[in-house]
Amino acid sequence: KKVKFGVMGAGSEDMLRRNGHFADFVGEGTDTADVATDFAVLANVTTVLFPGADNPMRSIQQGLSAETKIIDLPVYETVLEEDVEPSGADVMIFTSPSNVDAYFADNLLEPGQKVIAIGKSTGKKFDEMGVKYVLPFSPDEVGLAEAVFGI
Repeated sequence: KKVKFGVMGAGSEDMLRRNGHFADFVGEGTDTADVATDFAVLANVTTVLFPGADNPMRSIQQGLSAETKIIDLPVYETVLEEDVEPSGADVMIFTSPSNVDAYFADNLLEPGQKVIAIGKSTGKKFDEMGVKYVLPFSPDEVGLAEAVFGI
């Protein structure tokens, strides 16, 4: 049985390649619903393994057909860091909703600090808080650089 690999972003694709495998699908952009739609074409009526967090948001899984067998495999645990020190950085970059929760449990934004949210789910967290943020066009180094230098 041929195993196909799918990854999110160029960084994951590069890491997969360094380990001797090639991606059959590379999800691009920050909208996982769009990625799921694209991936569903390749994955339809197959079995798909999703290694990830012990409490995944399942954004991509939700976009797959009922005929697609989904296996979630927890390979790491997301743990909220406690007592996160405040940062005086001009630009704060958050990569997940749990990062937002951990930082803002004990901290506030300083006047003039700017926020970058990697991914729509992280941005949604800031929407709930009423915090303005920049969402990079893509969740990679290029998208991040454009977001930082565009502030």
